[in-house]
Amino acid sequence: MIVSAVVNGSYREACWVAGSRPGFHCLPPSNNKVEDAQVFSTIEAAADFLSQNRSWGIRMRSVPNIPRGTSNAIYRNIVIDGKPR
Repeated sequence: MIVSAVVNGSYREACWVAGSRPGFHCLPPSNNKVEDAQVFSTIEAAADFLSQNRSWGIRMRSVPNIPRGTSNAIYRNIVIDGKPR
C-alpha cells in the first residue's frame, strides 16, 4: 500500500518515523506535534485512519528520499493506492 501526495511539484510518500513513538504518524488538522499524533505500526492501519478522518494528515518524505529524518506533515491531496482520499 502506498500513501502519497504531490506537494509543490514534489512527489512524497508516507514514511516511518523513528524515535520515542515509532510508526506512521497521523496528525490532527494544523498540528504537527508528535505528542498529538495517532501512531500506527502499519501503513494499512494509517491509511484506514486517514480515510475515516479526512482532515488529518500524515508525515511524508520526498521520493527519492531526502536526508533521513526530514519529513513534513501533509494534509491535502493525499492519495491512497492511486485513489484520492
